[in-house]
Amino acid sequence: MHRRPERITVSYPLDGALFPPEFPAPQIEWRDPSPNARIWKIEVSAAEGAAPTLRAVSRGEPPKIGEIDQRAVGPTNKLPELTPEQAATHTWRPDPKSWAAIKKQSVERPAIVTIAGYESEDSTRPISQGRVDIRTSTDPIGAPVFYRDVPLMPSKGEHGVIRPLDKSNVPLIAWRIRNLADTKSRVVMTGIHSCANCHSVSRDGATMGMDVDGPKNDKGVYALFPIKPQSAITLQVFYPTRGILAWYSKESGRLEPLPGADDPRYVHVNATWSADGKFLVFARAEARDAYPPGQPLAKYSNDPNETQIKYDLYRIPFNDGRGGKAEPIAGASNNGMSNSFPKITPDGRFVIFVEARNGQLMRPDGKLHIVPVAGGTPRLMKANTPLMNSWHSISPNGRWMVFSSKSRTPFTQMFLTHLDADGNDTPAVLVENSTAANRAVNIPEFVNIPPDQPFVIDAAVTEYYKLIDMASDAMDKGDRATALPLYKQALDSDPRDPFIHNAYGSALATSGRLPDAMTQFGQAIALSPDYPDPHNNLASAMAQSGNLDRAIVEYGKALERKSDYTEAHLGLGAILAQSGRLDEAIPHLKEAADLDEKNPAARANLCLALVSARRPDEAIPQCEQAVNLSGHGDPRFLEMLGKAYADANRLEDAIGATRHGVDVARAANDEATARHLGETLATYEAEAAGQAKRR
Repeated sequence: MHRRPERITVSYPLDGALFPPEFPAPQIEWRDPSPNARIWKIEVSAAEGAAPTLRAVSRGEPPKIGEIDQRAVGPTNKLPELTPEQAATHTWRPDPKSWAAIKKQSVERPAIVTIAGYESEDSTRPISQGRVDIRTSTDPIGAPVFYRDVPLMPSKGEHGVIRPLDKSNVPLIAWRIRNLADTKSRVVMTGIHSCANCHSVSRDGATMGMDVDGPKNDKGVYALFPIKPQSAITLQVFYPTRGILAWYSKESGRLEPLPGADDPRYVHVNATWSADGKFLVFARAEARDAYPPGQPLAKYSNDPNETQIKYDLYRIPFNDGRGGKAEPIAGASNNGMSNSFPKITPDGRFVIFVEARNGQLMRPDGKLHIVPVAGGTPRLMKANTPLMNSWHSISPNGRWMVFSSKSRTPFTQMFLTHLDADGNDTPAVLVENSTAANRAVNIPEFVNIPPDQPFVIDAAVTEYYKLIDMASDAMDKGDRATALPLYKQALDSDPRDPFIHNAYGSALATSGRLPDAMTQFGQAIALSPDYPDPHNNLASAMAQSGNLDRAIVEYGKALERKSDYTEAHLGLGAILAQSGRLDEAIPHLKEAADLDEKNPAARANLCLALVSARRPDEAIPQCEQAVNLSGHGDPRFLEMLGKAYADANRLEDAIGATRHGVDVARAANDEATARHLGETLATYEAEAAGQAKRR
């Protein structure tokens, strides 16, 4: 009696997978529970019980890690490695002729791929067996995919948040285009010194828009350029603020908010046009601080400390820019989940979106769903992989969708699924060799051009940002001699950029060249009157020059444009206090201290103004916070605290704070401050002694 063969599990492709007609041969992968299997025989047949139309033998080589980009290897990242499950996997790839035959016979009905394990080539009875049914579509893909190729080399950024790539490695980012009939991609842009991110392609494939980080990652630049064999990026500096929707007219060159999607109480993101351009679908959530005061930083996705934000999908008419009422889409809103990144199918019937417990994109639990564009019951898509499904794009013919996932490796990969006329999809197939094994693929998007059309993006304009970054780095190190000519060179390259006028002016101001600095700030304001920074910096330069009245006016203009501008509140409050206008100064100083709660100097300025206004009961808690924030290490703050205590007739506390200030000054070898505080201390001690006698 013979034992039944053990069951082989085919892990890729999944049963029912549908391949594009032009797709290259996939790597078939399986796991065999039999430890004695040494050789595997593969048979392909057109129907159950039919004679095989193809036979092959495989030694079941394990999967290979793939090419490693040595430039992207560093101390902060871990090289990819096979999981124990992957290491136990066996593989076989049909040769091109065999794959062509398999595709040809799997159009009308599935091709049955049977894998049987044997102890040796001479064995006649299988000890293990498994199968997978695959099909080939009659729908071609018809367009290439444009995507970003990123090395993951983590570093700590602002607020202590880990970011995937340090600024110095930004030039390693590449943008590729892939004809999905080929086995490899082509680089179309790389080596730029500004991080380019989300992109969008017009439906006719004629124009691309790309979000480009401006200098210092200000997020204020957008690139618009025609798609042709040699494309050149031109930049539009928008400086949009807050999370509202805005639309840009190429004819007028103006950026306008869209009424109905411009409520500052909400964040409005991920807007996408309907096929006829009559409405948009977007994600909306209640606006909130990404880093609430006192909340510990989240260390990983879905950390309990992560700021909770749940998006809902809305639909809004465009009405030639007049907008209208935004309506939630039933099935993709108010469901207790976060719904984001909508994409409308080219026929206008469905919206495909990401659903997760929190946030949007790159969520470990992110799953793709499809819902009628007018709302209805959403459907979980078959294409979803076990981990992180997002960044999807639909082919111009509406029959294929590309998306990203981390299901096979921590380095994101691209997958493809077929969509029929009713929005039904199929198990995902992997787009192999999209980049090196230690790099990630994200933001894939179909481009409506012939798959083999030449396409190269000339990003020479972004070399401009290299100059600015080099100048900014030099300024951060206090090297003004290096920074100033770099800023000047950048300014010569683009004299109409208000940012560079402002940055150059700031560098001149710190070099003591106030008249030259004020000229640059004035030119920045002339180019962009609503840009708050040059107003603030001009005010500071005016104050240093003694022109306090003009400084007050410019600080006011900065605050008109940005009401929560900490530096402007601080500067204006300081000038008003200096001018004896304490009642006007204190509200600005309080606002600055509240906006920058961890800044001891901001709190100390408020403390000093309250002390000067003879409001000791209000001054004391502000002074105490300033002292605590400074770690009790600044004798000036201790002096102010002592003065506030004394004004409140808390002489013992005043003596203690001032004596502490003396000790701190002496520890820092600041004898002048120690003597001054010693004299103040003696005054408080004498006054306390006098009060004791009178009692």
